[in-house]
Amino acid sequence: MPLIKDRLERKEIVMEKRLVLVKWYDARCYSGTYNYKAILEHRMALFESVGYLLSTDKTTTMIAAETNDEGEFRDITLIPTGSVVSITDLATSPAEDAMSTKEEIKEWAIAERKKLEGERDALKLIKPVDITGEQRLTYSSR
Repeated sequence: MPLIKDRLERKEIVMEKRLVLVKWYDARCYSGTYNYKAILEHRMALFESVGYLLSTDKTTTMIAAETNDEGEFRDITLIPTGSVVSITDLATSPAEDAMSTKEEIKEWAIAERKKLEGERDALKLIKPVDITGEQRLTYSSR
């Protein structure tokens, strides 16, 4: 029974199946002896990790390098959320993500259409401004 529960929990984690680029700082260790000036030149390591975003909360951002058609994941990376600089979607639409279902693509298309309709309606509210006569901008060569 624990195996079935474990599989169900893993599938629940991946509702979005977003392929992302995570930029984050990781610890770096410098062995040896350094003066103060040399110490100030040491920097954290900035990493870029690509994978499927499984979850993110106050402490942990979790990505997987691989996924299969059974909803399982391989090569999981746990990143301290406080170290995350940015998370960037690499697929601009579910249609570009090979793991998207037809229903997810349809939902995305409907949402995009609604956004466009909203933008079109907002443009209808903009009234043209008359900039003839003295209101027109002029430029001088001084």
